Parts: sequence; structure tokens; C-alpha cells
Amino acid sequence: MSNHPNFDRAQAALDAIRQGEYAPSFDLYADDIAWENGPGAGPWHRARGKDDLALMLMEFATSLGGTFHQDGQCIYADDRTAICLIHETGTAPGGDRFDNLAVYTLRLRPDGQVDRAWTVDLDAELAQRVRDHIYIPGFGHLLYPDGDVRAATLFALLREAVPHSPELAFAERLAAAAERLIDRKANVDFTTVTVERVLGLPKDSALALFLLGKLELRGTAVGTEQLGCTECRATSMAGRIHSS
Repeated sequence: MSNHPNFDRAQAALDAIRQGEYAPSFDLYADDIAWENGPGAGPWHRARGKDDLALMLMEFATSLGGTFHQDGQCIYADDRTAICLIHETGTAPGGDRFDNLAVYTLRLRPDGQVDRAWTVDLDAELAQRVRDHIYIPGFGHLLYPDGDVRAATLFALLREAVPHSPELAFAERLAAAAERLIDRKANVDFTTVTVERVLGLPKDSALALFLLGKLELRGTAVGTEQLGCTECRATSMAGRIHSS
């Protein structure tokens, strides 16, 4: 008895993933795919579209130091559904071992592409422990747990100066996607790189912008301390915002 065509397509994608090749699985997903992870399913809750899925994969692979591996088996498929069991393994930089079995339920369109996916990890405690060690440069800040005000200010200034910039629109979409996935807002490191790209500054100008802002702020603060005047304190605050 032959397999359903959707069974063979799903298994072919899983076989490629086992070899570290994710392109066939992305070919299987619709551009507007909606991805939802249930209780215990790791760091993410929802993704909308292939860009979000790519960010998910990149982040989780980074959190496990490039050791993340998936070994999957399609166990059922028909015209509308495919169900897969995925054995996921890896080692976090802190030494935590990730060894989990996940259930993937895929909804298929008539053309065979996946437009909805639900996953559940069977080891919720382990998934949470891995999540706690995830760090992506450019997102989150210990001093600004509710969001980096410097980053928010820079985004506001860019929206005012270049409201139709495609680079700015992309950066804001990326920041929103990352916040939705890992619950951390973009920080000043991310937004200074955004300034560099949006304004077409030379490569690696973001660091220079950050350091120049620090120098300007320090000079203004020294003047305020020496003069102790209200006007200087106001200037210092303006310099703080500008230098961020």
C-alpha cells in the first residue's frame, strides 16, 4: 500500500532536516504560514510568515551553540493534515542538555503547502531552562527591563526624519518579531545599527555613534556639575536623549 503524497512530502522535508538542510521544509510552508507553539513548546508562542520562522530557527540554533539537531518521522498524513514526531537534541552554552520529543501537527492546503502548524514539546521544564539562557545581541537590557528608552527615542526620531525608509520599516518589523518571540525589546545597540543602515553611513559607524554620544553626554554632565544651573541641567537632559 502506497503512502499518501503529503506523507511522502513531509517525510522528505524531515529527512533533509536530519541532514541539516532546512530549505525543503521552507518550500513546504506557505508564505503566510501561522505557527503556534503550545504549553511546554519552548521559547516561542506564535510566528506569522516565513520571516518569523527563520528568526525562530536562527535564535534557537544560536541558543544551543549550533548543536541543535532534529530527527523527525511523519506518522500520519492525509489531504488536510500531517502529524510528525520530532526528536530534538542539543547542548546549551551553559552545559544544559536538550533532549526532547516534540509533536508537530500541520494543516495542509489543497496544493499540499502548510498554512498552520501547532507544536508541543513533551518536556516543558527542560524547554523553559533552555529559554532562560537565550541571549540575542541587540535585544534586552539589564538596566531597562521594560524597554531601552534610548532605543525608543532613536526609533521615534528616525520615523520623524525618514518615515518612508524601507530599511527603517524592516528594522521595526524585525524588532517587533523578536519582541514577540523572546519577550525582549530592541536596545540601543540595535537602534544605532539601524541609524547606520537607514542613513547610509559607512560600515561599522554604529559603534562610533555610540561612543560619540557617550563623550558628548559626559562633557555636558561635567559642565552641569560645575555650573549647577537649571539651564545646564536642561541641556544635559537634551544631550542625554541626543547622545543615545
